[in-house]
Amino acid sequence: MPDVALPILGCAFPLIAMVYLYWAQSHSALPQSWQKVHWAPICEIGLAAFLTFPMFLLLYGLLLALAQQSLLIDLGVGLIGLSLLLVAVDRVESCRRYHTSEQWPTTWGTVLQFSRRRVRYTYLVEQTRYYGQRIDAQHAHHLPLIQRHHPLRPYRQEVIVYYHPQEPQRAVLVPGVNWSGAAVLLGSGVACLMLPLLALWLR
Repeated sequence: MPDVALPILGCAFPLIAMVYLYWAQSHSALPQSWQKVHWAPICEIGLAAFLTFPMFLLLYGLLLALAQQSLLIDLGVGLIGLSLLLVAVDRVESCRRYHTSEQWPTTWGTVLQFSRRRVRYTYLVEQTRYYGQRIDAQHAHHLPLIQRHHPLRPYRQEVIVYYHPQEPQRAVLVPGVNWSGAAVLLGSGVACLMLPLLALWLR
């Protein structure tokens, strides 16, 4: 077994765990006791780390896989590719759900919670009160992003809320979508999945 196989597998499994936590918190699928922890920023930092340094490790692992026919390395690369694809699919789905947000009606909302880890706001639509924490299509909790568009002061600050006309509970503070991030993740995931297949074909 090449020495690089275990590090690659060690990158793959924590990455899958972070992808699950990120998705679960975004879709409110975590157990009640876990929801007290803000997993989204933790997972975003972890994903950023996994998308930089391990890329060099992946290239080195690919060379070893081609030279030494290591199926274990192929498995690690494939798992990382699958994880990237899962993140990309979630981003694409978010973009699809919010791609018309620039044309959504607006209302005034009030900030209820303002911290580095979470922004929470409330707004009224046809005398019905709703609560939101999504900033834009990609980010449910990303304070630096909202600060660039809405220079908020802590608590009770009014903001403009864009809400879906048929589903008012779906709302954002920054309208529009950015497909580039999803495209990069999708391309990286497909590449990581194709590399083991290419290695098998060349053997």
